[in-house]
Amino acid sequence: MMAEKNDWAPPSLKEQPFWRDGMTVEEYEKEREYLNTHLNELYSGTYKPLWKQNSD
Repeated sequence: MMAEKNDWAPPSLKEQPFWRDGMTVEEYEKEREYLNTHLNELYSGTYKPLWKQNSD
């Protein structure tokens, strides 16, 4: 039986505004970098994680 992809993440990481179930470590790192360069959008309420942008 395979472990779920998000078994690697402790609960504190799952509180990030870009978290989604099934996220891989690589996806998490990419989203974290994106958030760090778009903090003004987070503060203004217009932040949209990459995975949501790609699903529209």
